[in-house]
Amino acid sequence: MKPYPLIPAVLFVFGVGMAFAAGARGQEPAAAGSSARPPHDPKVEVALKACWSDLGGDSAHPVAPELIEQCMLDKGFAPPPGPPPGPGAPPAPALMGG
Repeated sequence: MKPYPLIPAVLFVFGVGMAFAAGARGQEPAAAGSSARPPHDPKVEVALKACWSDLGGDSAHPVAPELIEQCMLDKGFAPPPGPPPGPGAPPAPALMGG
């Protein structure tokens, strides 16, 4: 006689339940404002294209990010606060103490 005859059945039911829970969680509609990306602003894109063409940028000769940032500041667009978006972890917090 097996010591625990119900373990395979219990594990199967648990696995099926987890699969249903994962599937249901993936189908939730996104709440307004919960997106990681900021709202689309066509004025910013127009200003970026203008800066790109004013500074002579093309696919073979890209413009330095510092020049684009200065041009955008001159056009009245300040960068958002915080670190720039992208892959990687944010910098570690400074240690306080002595």
